[in-house]
Amino acid sequence: MAHLGGETSNALAQEFDDLSALFDTLADWNKQLQHIEIEFEEPQP
Repeated sequence: MAHLGGETSNALAQEFDDLSALFDTLADWNKQLQHIEIEFEEPQP
């Protein structure tokens, strides 16, 4: 049982690492999109 628990923990840790990287990427995209939106909105009267 302990061995299975360890494998599960490792798999979960890997998934959390992947999710963390995904959220970092999404945060970067969000910053870029906000920057683009501001650029498009500014010239309008």
